[in-house]
Amino acid sequence: ESVGTVFAPTTRMAGKRRWIAFATNVRARLVINDGAKTALLSGKASLLSSGVVSIENNFAAQDVVSIVDAKGHEVARGIANCNSEKAREILAALDLTTFGKAQVIVTRDNIVISQNE
Repeated sequence: ESVGTVFAPTTRMAGKRRWIAFATNVRARLVINDGAKTALLSGKASLLSSGVVSIENNFAAQDVVSIVDAKGHEVARGIANCNSEKAREILAALDLTTFGKAQVIVTRDNIVISQNE
């Protein structure tokens, strides 16, 4: 018909991802560099320690953390693989040597992108 409104179906976020994005308390913020931001927004990358610039506040393993860019804009939220103390140790080890091995701080399956670019 020529008159009426069409409501196109939308994709619905799966339960776990919806919980990460909307129903949790964020415990801390991970500030990331531009390379990590690009990798996350491409939708195919975990957050590696080499992409984390700083950690704000303390968190436990399995807590939800906000992942923000250098300007403080939230890029994503995710479930941390380790606690903040261990994450800081990993970052310090990277700073001590250029041959430090990057470790996964937040696994791709546990990341929900917050911003659309």
